[in-house]
Amino acid sequence: MKIYFSSARLKKICNDPKAALCELPTQKHVDKLFQRLNELSAFKSLNFVPVTPPLRRHKLSGAMRDMWAVDIISKIDGWRICFSVIYNDTDAKSNSDLNKIEAIRIEKIKNYHHG
Repeated sequence: MKIYFSSARLKKICNDPKAALCELPTQKHVDKLFQRLNELSAFKSLNFVPVTPPLRRHKLSGAMRDMWAVDIISKIDGWRICFSVIYNDTDAKSNSDLNKIEAIRIEKIKNYHHG
């Protein structure tokens, strides 16, 4: 999948390990962030991102209902890559066909259960 970023700051965090370490709590989180981004970019579409660990693709709810997330380390750890989908045509949006979603926009990298 093609990966875009909602801000220049997020793009820097996702491309510069030093910037990522200022945002994430440990070097392990940084290493896993880069691993997850590489994994996401290797998938053809959102449908191929596993719903099982370690990525655990899941749709968010509440105020974040328009976003999806994958775990950086684990569900218990709480740190996530939160993203919105970029539809390549209106048919994909109306049918929620995950096979047609070939691009995402990283919106947040955070532990959204703890602020």
